[in-house]
Amino acid sequence: MKKSETIVCLWVLAGVMPLVCVFVGDWLCSIATDRPWVFMLEPGITMGNALLVASPFVVLAVFASIKARTGARNGATAWLIAAASGAAVTAGLWGLCYYDGYVYWAEDRKSGANIGLGLLMLVSPVVVGGVMSVAYLISTSIAKR
Repeated sequence: MKKSETIVCLWVLAGVMPLVCVFVGDWLCSIATDRPWVFMLEPGITMGNALLVASPFVVLAVFASIKARTGARNGATAWLIAAASGAAVTAGLWGLCYYDGYVYWAEDRKSGANIGLGLLMLVSPVVVGGVMSVAYLISTSIAKR
């Protein structure tokens, strides 16, 4: 895959991840809990969540674009491995969030919100960015051997 195609894939992923994780996930969770009226109940929070999900992917695409313009010889595979690892961690975290919400609904819990999970979701862009960085560094160091 060429560098330009890789960069296009990274930008597409930066747009697709928030759509899938936040909007489609919210819709599926509202259907699974038989509460379709809660889909997009708080659009401001939903948009904020979408920005949180997109942010590490946007940063990755920006860095890849900058590296491509400077003529750096980093392979496209390293960027795609970093993106795939970030996508897997993001999907896992959002799946955990929706699972926790579903279990809360299914068991008819009356307690408060899961504060630990909420804090994890707030720092998830940092976690995902860290995973992407490590995956990129490992894949470029392996490619140099």
